[in-house]
Amino acid sequence: CDVCLVGSEMCIRDRVTGAGYTKAKDLYAWFINTDFNNPPAMQRLIDRYNDRIIIRDLDKKNFDRDMNVMLNIFNNSWANNWGFIPFTENEFHHMGKEMLQLIPVDHIKIAHFDDQPVGMIALLPNFNEIIKDLNGRLFPSGIFKFLWRLKFSSPKSGRVALLGIRQEYQNQMVGSALAFMLIGEVKAVAEEKGMTTHEMSWVLEDNTRLNKILESLGGARYKTYRIFEKSLTAETG
Repeated sequence: CDVCLVGSEMCIRDRVTGAGYTKAKDLYAWFINTDFNNPPAMQRLIDRYNDRIIIRDLDKKNFDRDMNVMLNIFNNSWANNWGFIPFTENEFHHMGKEMLQLIPVDHIKIAHFDDQPVGMIALLPNFNEIIKDLNGRLFPSGIFKFLWRLKFSSPKSGRVALLGIRQEYQNQMVGSALAFMLIGEVKAVAEEKGMTTHEMSWVLEDNTRLNKILESLGGARYKTYRIFEKSLTAETG
């Protein structure tokens, strides 16, 4: 651990473990240049399934329908992941409405395999780039600066906020093809918007397939978030 408390030789990790906490899970953050080229093996996989996979934008005119489609995909794909708590319909729809106030529909993609919706992804611009000089103050004038910059001064980096492939496809080659193609779709959007880099983060350390995919795209694992846990016992007396 190279993060230490000011004026102390004991790092934060040692203080946490010294208090009886142990590692529960590591989560990785990946940093990817938008201009990556598809590895040959990836391109062959895409070509193999290209005529059976269709990727489309979120349909704003059928917002409720598509939100339910994405909710089903996301809750299914993450159901067995460590620490996952499923979204409710109200939570997911509320999040979708908030996102669409800030991003266009082409930042949200739904993948169909043999005409069935099985995958989804969402890309967010890095809003910190255009609000960092506002010092956290959106009112009274900061909100107008933010909205103007959002429309006319696109951030140069972004973040993949949501990604999911239904469980029944995750350990199959078609699952990898779906992930590659969804990432490729948001890559095209990012390039069109002038984004040069984007982040994919909070990837579980044991999500071997996705970690390998991101590494094959030239991604660099630049941060590790560690979640600690501690068993609690009720006091008796």
